[in-house]
Order: sequence, then structure tokens, then C-alpha cells
Amino acid sequence: TMLDLHISRPTLDDEQVHEIYGRGQESCRRALAIDPDSTRALTWLARLMQRGAESGVFAEDDDLMAVLDEAAGLAERALAIDGDDAPAWKSLGDIHSMQADWQFFHGGDPAPAIDKMHAAYEQAVRRIPTEGRYINALGNAECFRGEVDVRAGRDPRPMLDASAETYRRSDELSAATGETQALTNLAICMMAAIRFELHMGVNPSPRIELVRQALDEARQRDASPYRLWRQLGELEVTEAARRLPGDSSAAVLEVLGRARDSLNRSLELESADLHTQSTMIELELLSALATADESPKALESASDWAKEVLDVEPSWQLALLHQGRLGRLSAQRTLAESASPGALRRASGDIREGRRALELALEQDESSAEAYLELGRLELAASMLGAADAKAALKRAASAFEAAERLWPERPDVVLAKAAIEDRRAQLGDAAAAPRARLLVERAVDLRARITEQPAPESWLAGATFEGQLRWFP
Repeated sequence: TMLDLHISRPTLDDEQVHEIYGRGQESCRRALAIDPDSTRALTWLARLMQRGAESGVFAEDDDLMAVLDEAAGLAERALAIDGDDAPAWKSLGDIHSMQADWQFFHGGDPAPAIDKMHAAYEQAVRRIPTEGRYINALGNAECFRGEVDVRAGRDPRPMLDASAETYRRSDELSAATGETQALTNLAICMMAAIRFELHMGVNPSPRIELVRQALDEARQRDASPYRLWRQLGELEVTEAARRLPGDSSAAVLEVLGRARDSLNRSLELESADLHTQSTMIELELLSALATADESPKALESASDWAKEVLDVEPSWQLALLHQGRLGRLSAQRTLAESASPGALRRASGDIREGRRALELALEQDESSAEAYLELGRLELAASMLGAADAKAALKRAASAFEAAERLWPERPDVVLAKAAIEDRRAQLGDAAAAPRARLLVERAVDLRARITEQPAPESWLAGATFEGQLRWFP
């Protein structure tokens, strides 16, 4: 069954894949009818059920979690017979990984499933400590814990650093085969740490260099995977975001040029990849921030990429977040050029479109603090549409930032955003707003000091101002 899928998968439709998985499961069940204690049959049946669920071949009315629970029970039966069966431990970890994924993306608590996933992979590694695939899977469990920390607004770096070390161990065992998965996984977990540091105003250059080294090493072994080129492009986009506040426009655009080359290479290899297309949206938004001359063209290109992604997958979360940013930046550019009634109408339309995208993102995931932050920044931009609308817009911004703070308590970047509202109120004549802003900045600096000993850079502190939040793009 697995050989059939490996050879034929690119040419098969979902119905054919479903039929092949069903045939393989039936073979395992027949084997178990002959020998109920066959650990190989139990493990393979569990694996085929998990792989089938992973491939999305079950009908919509099937209970995915019930299928995974049954698969876990089969793997546990195999382990009750032979507790030293490393493949059975690996299969059990893969099943718990899918359960954790489901909880993570459906608003549940993935922590119990992640704990079981980690424990199963640890048992597999204990049985065969030289198997790079098992150690790589253990790194995945540690990286998943880091992702949960990111979502909760906690510092994810301890878990992400642990996963990077585990991926390095895996790569040391598998490098001779030309395998690159551990290196690309290392890059993924470090990118999450880099994003966190950008939010905190911490210099992520050492981690950026670590990712660059890992991806360059992977490219020397095998330059064909489109995901590798996408990761190289994402890395350069992140480097551009790091440089944006202080470097020259030319320096930022040079980095974005490298990012564009890598992302175009990825799209040549896999033109329909939504992750790569979403990164192109981010690239164009950064281009618009880097240079006023190219801003209209870059914003138009960002809009085209967003439309391309959302036409295929209307609920794609990252594209919706970028479309919210696009509404903010487009409105800001329009109003910077003109305050005519026509410009106000165009800016208002940009903000409405951005608001719709972010509200849809929150319908998909009401626990997205990032979406609430982007909605608050968009409403800050709406306060420029006219004095009559400014008060209501700032009230909506405050509500969005408060929702983000409930999800991400004790986060200094959220407190900075709240200070920006007071800065805007002070600009509009509220004499009591400036002292409130100063208190919020002091609190943000204090919270940040608990995360890093690095002094807060001016570029980060600018996030406490109205103008700084409008340009905020970590």
C-alpha cells in the first residue's frame, strides 16, 4: 500500500487514494484475524489509519478524532505485547501529533497530546538512539511546544532552542544520506524565535545567521525542494523587516531583491504553494514601507498576490492578516498624498476591506492575538478619516488591543500599542492622554526587561506613538 502511494500519489485523485488506504487497512485486518497479536499488523494498521487521516481522504462526516483514537489504541495494543517495538512508539507519537494539531487549530488545548507525542518519541529514540528520523520527530514535539508558547504570548525561545539542538542531533546522523529535513525543520523553529524577537525589539541577527547556515547547508545537499527556496525567501523577508527601521531604503530593497529571487525560484518549482504566495504579499508590503516612490506599485502587487491566495483559499489566515495590513498601509498612503473628499473615500474603502479581512480571520480563529493587534492598528489608521470619526475609531482600536491583551497578557508590544492610542488622543487635543501614554511606555519597558537585558532600541519605542504603530511591521 505504501509503495503504491509513493509511486502513484502525484497522479491519483482523493477517491483513488482513499481506495488504496482502504485496501491496505483491509489487508492488516485480515492479518489480525489470523494472528490477533501480530505487532507488525497492529502497527501498520495504526500507521495506515493515521496516514489516511493526514492525507484528508476520509469523508467529511467521519469523526477524525475517533479515527485517531482507534489508531492510538492499535499502537498501544502492539506496545502492550512488545514494549521495545520502536516503530510502534514512533507511530503512536505520529498519531498524538495529529491529535495535537487538531486541538491547536480548533481552539482546544493541545498540551496533553503534545506531552504524549513527546513521550512516545522519547521511547522510540531510547530503543534506537541512532535513528535520525526518530530524533527529528522528537524535535518536532519540542518545536510544537514552542508554537503553543507563541500562540499564548509567552517567550517560546527556550523550547525552540531545545528543538534546534535536537534537530542538529538528527542531522548529524542523517547527513551522510543527503537528507535535509532536520536542517529545514531547524530553520522553521528558529524563524518562530526570530519573529518573537522582532516583536520584542531584540536583535535577532545571531538566529538569522544560524538559519542562513542551516539552509545553505541544506541547499548544498539538495537544491531541488521548493520549500527550501521558500524558506530562504522568508529568511530574507525577515532580515528586511529587521533592517527597515534604521537602514537605508536601498539596503532594505537589496535584501528584498534576494528574497524575491528565492521566492520566484520556489514558485517555478511549485506555482500553487499558498505559503510562498503569502510571503510575496509580505515582501510587497515591506517594499511599500521601504520607499515612497515604489509604494503604489508595491501595494498594487501585494493586493494582486492577496487576491490570488484568497481566491483559492478564502480563509487562509496569513493572507487575511496581510490584507488587513494592506488596508492600513493603503489608507495611510492615500491620506498622505491628499485630504480631498475623493482621497477620503478611497482610504475609507481600503480600511473597510482590511477590516472585513481581519474580521474573517477572527471568525476562523478567535484566539488570534495577532489579528486583534492588526485590527487595532487598522482602526488607528481610521482615526485619520476625519475628526467626526476619530473618537469612535480610537474606541474600536482600544477594544481590539484589549482583546489582544487578554490573549497575550504581560506582552510589552501590546502595551506599546495601547500607548499609541493615548498618543493619538493627545494629538487630537486630550490633555490627559499624554501622561497615560507615558505610564504605558514605562510598563512596556518594564515588561520587556523581564525578557531581555538588551536596552530598548528607539525603533521599538517608536511603537508607542501613533505614527509608529501605523508603520509597525515585525
